[in-house]
Amino acid sequence: SLQEAALPWGLEIRRYEITEITPDHQIRIAMDKQAAAERDRREHVLRAEGDKQRAQLTSEGVKISLKNESEGTLIKIKNEAEASKQKILLEAQGQ
Repeated sequence: SLQEAALPWGLEIRRYEITEITPDHQIRIAMDKQAAAERDRREHVLRAEGDKQRAQLTSEGVKISLKNESEGTLIKIKNEAEASKQKILLEAQGQ
């Protein structure tokens, strides 16, 4: 160990810091493959979340559109019924 190697010099090592590690070629290749796989996985997850959100927003848009169309139809029917009622009342009054 470092402590044992330093004793003949009269040194005591309390801590040390590793500043650089150079992995061999095979380990470097494996690390690169793992990093690429993780990036690919994150890309797929983000794409799936985006697809899900797009589908939800599209569905909400269709729902709002159908609701607005239905409300418009209801207003039209009420207006036509009111106009028909007024016509009948005016005809009954002889006008």
